[in-house]
Amino acid sequence: MRHRNNHTAPWFERLSRPIVFFTVALAVIGAYLAFTIPVSVFPSTDFPRIVIGVDNGVAPIDQMLVTVTKPIEEAVNSVPGLQNVRSITSRGSAEIDLFFDWKSDMVLALQRVDAVVARLQSELPSNAKIETHRLTFAVFPIIGYSLTSDSVPPEKLWEIATYEIKPRMNRLDYFTRYRLERYRKYEEYAHLDTYSFIWPDLARWVAATMPGPDGEPAGRGVLTPNGVAALLAPQPATDGQYGLGYFLGHAGKGPRVAWHAGFNRGWRAYFALLPAGGEGLVVLTNSDNGYYLVEDIAAAWGDRLGIGPVPTDPEIETASAANSRSGLDPL
Repeated sequence: MRHRNNHTAPWFERLSRPIVFFTVALAVIGAYLAFTIPVSVFPSTDFPRIVIGVDNGVAPIDQMLVTVTKPIEEAVNSVPGLQNVRSITSRGSAEIDLFFDWKSDMVLALQRVDAVVARLQSELPSNAKIETHRLTFAVFPIIGYSLTSDSVPPEKLWEIATYEIKPRMNRLDYFTRYRLERYRKYEEYAHLDTYSFIWPDLARWVAATMPGPDGEPAGRGVLTPNGVAALLAPQPATDGQYGLGYFLGHAGKGPRVAWHAGFNRGWRAYFALLPAGGEGLVVLTNSDNGYYLVEDIAAAWGDRLGIGPVPTDPEIETASAANSRSGLDPL
């Protein structure tokens, strides 16, 4: 009988026992972890960002900027690890975003921000409500349901969702807000020209608030003349700065201007009109920086009409001194 020399045998044959041991050990560890390791849709991540939200009723933008946004920005500059501060101020509300270093302990940073806000609370308007949140995947927990049917009409589905499902959900613990969206079928959207479906409606609304070219009264069948007059009338509670849903002011050379704007992440919208001149402007953009485009277009519009600069400040975005302190440019 011949015996194989271990020195000439393949390596996997010489190391067969250690290989089998490690393979079995890894299999056992994997089976254990499969039943014990936490599982979630999103990983646990500490984003270096804290959001401060302020609700101050219907306070004008310039008042919000001076009495709320700026004091908070200056106060939070003392928080260690802060690298950048950005804020968005609008009528009656403000959002201040604090960006920290990725190595910062965000739980400790939130406690420090809460302490700063608590010390500052007495210097802010008495009716201002402030909330601070650390940005995580669970900051705004949302769950959505879709109610569809091939036989029940959409109007009936909407009634079921509104009058049967909604009351039951309102009784659930920790339930805070319910938002119902009515969706069209894909086939219905296929027949809509989405690029010409929005701005013409807004342009028609602007045109309806002014007298027609042939002497038609303001309203044009959409609103009554008295309704238009109420929309454009300065409201005493706002020191004459606002009508009913409109900002009111004057162009650089005196003509009266009414305007309004909307914004959200990823888009900006703006419209303006000259009640006495029969001229209007509508601008829709699909960018966070669209406000600067609005300024340029409104300036060109004012130059064309010979009325001078047109007001365009429905919102004010600011970057605090933390930018210059950290050497970062405002985004």
